[in-house]
Amino acid sequence: ELALEPGSAGFAAEDSRRPVVLGVRPEDLTVVRSGQPDGGRVISARVELVELLGGEALVHLSSGSVELTARMPAPVSAAARDLVLTIPPGRMHLFDGPTGERLDL
Repeated sequence: ELALEPGSAGFAAEDSRRPVVLGVRPEDLTVVRSGQPDGGRVISARVELVELLGGEALVHLSSGSVELTARMPAPVSAAARDLVLTIPPGRMHLFDGPTGERLDL
């Protein structure tokens, strides 16, 4: 679940439980190094696999039943561990659950 501000994505208050799909690009997921992120949403995830691609890596993660992929600068340890990630404000994309239509935030 992701809390949205009232009026976000054209939702009326009565639509607040409307199913949506959250999309985020791999390069927009960043690791929280210390302290709190500046206004972004926070996700705790476990590293499942690291694909080294020279100067960067694709990091495959899981957060509950959700699978994520993050693009990060190399080196990234291949050892399974927990990471705290953030999605910067304005980098989240919402889609209507039943239709797949993009919703404006």
